[in-house]
Amino acid sequence: MKSIVRWLAALGLMGGTLLGSLVPAMPAAALSEEEVLEKLATIPVFTITNNDGAFFLDAVPNAQNQSQPQQFVRVFFDIDDAKQAAEDIATQRPDLEDDLRVTLTSMADIYMMEQEFESEGANGETANGEDSESLEFAYIPPREEMNAAVSLLQEQDRTSDLLEVEGQNGETVYIFPGVPLFAATVGTGENQRYLSVQQNGEAYVPLFFDRDDLNNAIQQANLSEPVDTQVLQLESLLDRMTVEDANDAAYEQLVLIPTRESARLMENVIQEMQQRSGEGTPVDPPAATPEN
Repeated sequence: MKSIVRWLAALGLMGGTLLGSLVPAMPAAALSEEEVLEKLATIPVFTITNNDGAFFLDAVPNAQNQSQPQQFVRVFFDIDDAKQAAEDIATQRPDLEDDLRVTLTSMADIYMMEQEFESEGANGETANGEDSESLEFAYIPPREEMNAAVSLLQEQDRTSDLLEVEGQNGETVYIFPGVPLFAATVGTGENQRYLSVQQNGEAYVPLFFDRDDLNNAIQQANLSEPVDTQVLQLESLLDRMTVEDANDAAYEQLVLIPTRESARLMENVIQEMQQRSGEGTPVDPPAATPEN
């Protein structure tokens, strides 16, 4: 999985080393691609596209290859961040103002496209004969959740799990290297386990994109045992989901919980699609594709 780490590396800003594990040891059998896509299908993300739905590609200097700029598709987990980025582009490129829009799609669609590019990269070039390394997907988490993850890891003396970059005034700034997910563990020692919810006789472990949503869930659970908040990294988690390292299917229990605002936007789009479809108008899910 590609993430903000590659974005920082391309800009030459990554000055720290990621030492810790951002995904706690969790024995699990590998999930199939279909199972992973099912978990990601309900996670809304936002990209900047033109009016035809082609991605707007960011080109930044490549610290490792100065002669070949690195191209990125920014994938936002907050619609306001995407809107602000589109406004910034329009300010810098007024000629594009009328041909830019924020497009809602699902994380499953982005994941599939990323897998296709990684597969093409293994063969050396894309279907168009272009350099397979010319396009990356940079996940941009909400700044508020990024700050929450950094603060939490600092409180837990886990700064080795963070990236160190140099701030504008030369100070050290910590950055969470990816999209943070928040989970809770209950109990201590050998009795420590992930907070789970029961549905239809099955236990599920919720992973929240919003720390406040996790805090609300903990309060509603009214637990008598000690509760600790954990930070996981979405990109590392998805990588490990597809690598078989044991026999227990623990990853099947994981459920990704989008922010309430993103979930509401996705629900509104689905309802609109259903209404239009009921009127006899065929509707495809919103999605974007790289511009050829």
